[in-house]
Amino acid sequence: MRIYSQYNCQSFQALHVNPKTLKRLGTTKEALLKNASIKDCIDRAEVTLKSKRHYDFKEFYREDIEAISTLTGLAGGLVGAAGTLIVGLLRALSLVKTDAALWWPFAAGCSIPVLSIASYLISRIVPRIRYTGEIQAGDRIENNKLAGRVTKQHEFYEKDNYKLAEELMKKGNNDFRMVMTKYTIDTPKGILSILNDDKIKENFTNGDCFNYKINEQGDTLLTRFFDIIPDADNQNEYNQILDKMKNMKGIIYNQKDSFGISVLEKILNAENFAALELVKDYKFPYSEELDDACSNIADKNFKNKALNLNFSFPQIENVLSEGGYLDKVLQKLSASPFFNANKDKLSKEILVYTDNWNKSYRSEFLFPVLLKHGMLPNEVIDARIEELKNVETEQRLREASNYGFYS
Repeated sequence: MRIYSQYNCQSFQALHVNPKTLKRLGTTKEALLKNASIKDCIDRAEVTLKSKRHYDFKEFYREDIEAISTLTGLAGGLVGAAGTLIVGLLRALSLVKTDAALWWPFAAGCSIPVLSIASYLISRIVPRIRYTGEIQAGDRIENNKLAGRVTKQHEFYEKDNYKLAEELMKKGNNDFRMVMTKYTIDTPKGILSILNDDKIKENFTNGDCFNYKINEQGDTLLTRFFDIIPDADNQNEYNQILDKMKNMKGIIYNQKDSFGISVLEKILNAENFAALELVKDYKFPYSEELDDACSNIADKNFKNKALNLNFSFPQIENVLSEGGYLDKVLQKLSASPFFNANKDKLSKEILVYTDNWNKSYRSEFLFPVLLKHGMLPNEVIDARIEELKNVETEQRLREASNYGFYS
């Protein structure tokens, strides 16, 4: 998840927020990233947070003036009487000699209701300035504001759980279906015509049209496209579509069709080099079905490229975050070519994730499991050996001291 302080970035989905807006709303970047409306939407659209200024005027009531006049009049009278008594005593004791001092209590008593009424009137005339935030989601940011299809605007609350991303998808899907009905989606030529439609080029530049459902079974334009096998008749249009997809950062490649077959499985089954190149930087969640697809690959170069793709392993993530037997999970994954190809990267990710764990727990429980499966880096092994040497040396010195060898 990303957050940026500038508005003029054009090439990614992100949250754009102005530091002044944060200050006005009394919030922080961390609070924004925890907001469900923003968190759910940030990876599929440009999201910005704007502040709105409101002027709150308090109502004027005549009854308030009368009440203030009565109460402050009584208070002023008491202050005047008490002040006159005090000044009289001071004059009797010759501590105050000027005759003007007799007017001081009267002036103080009169000022109380006057100042109170003036304060009340000022509080009604001068408004209180208040700021509220508004989340806006759309296709892109231009000139410090959303451009293109502003899908939704929603008032911002830190603990809000409004489904902004869901609304974004609903409206986008409806807009896309209106265009899709004019074309066929079973051929590269038809899909290319959809992408070249003026409304698509204007409103779906980030490629989210590939994420929308095209039928009740749950197929999308992306899964339908990768069902097509390129040949001599459609290769030109097929390549044009791939070229367009390279610049579409909003495509979610982790999709499955109505039969549960993932996009990556389709690419592996077809041994489609061009498609594999397209998704080389995308991070796919590992599944056992990918192992079956990999075992059927005939071209060695294609298989090597496939094994070098980026993968996440939800099974390991769940064990580390929720608890469980990591050894059993790694043992089960050890037969996967994708797991073995990603061992080094995965071991580093595990060590980073557990960096704040109890040091003894890591050393005594986590490290032996990683070592067993060949996932403990050499530098960690060397550091652990050195640590054990120091512990052993310290223990021997302590034993020698106990036997009186050192005084």
